[in-house]
Amino acid sequence: YVKTSVKDVEVDTPDSLGARVAAREISKRQGMVLDDDTSIGAMNPEFLPYPNDGNPKNEPKRAKMKYDKKGWAELCKSMEELILGEVERMRSGEISASPIKRKSDSGHPCEYCSYKFICRSFKE
Repeated sequence: YVKTSVKDVEVDTPDSLGARVAAREISKRQGMVLDDDTSIGAMNPEFLPYPNDGNPKNEPKRAKMKYDKKGWAELCKSMEELILGEVERMRSGEISASPIKRKSDSGHPCEYCSYKFICRSFKE
């Protein structure tokens, strides 16, 4: 839940108010969470599983990120099955590529992949 794509921020001094505000903004966490005070509190001080941007349209998105205990258990079970399925496919030798095309990609995803020259899926 910790962001990996953190932007650089310019501040006057490391201990300035601007630095503290910037650090707080880039350290906000978001994602799925068990709907209890301890879990939500661990996400961020605002107790929101998805940052509140003030837009009421985004409230359903934040609400969908909270799971009750039963829903959380079902989610964990689904993830476990997905991961174990991938492990089994790898163990059996099935490691076919399935690149995802993002809207931001101008070409085929394989064009940007570091492993394109050893992958059997890539065709130039």
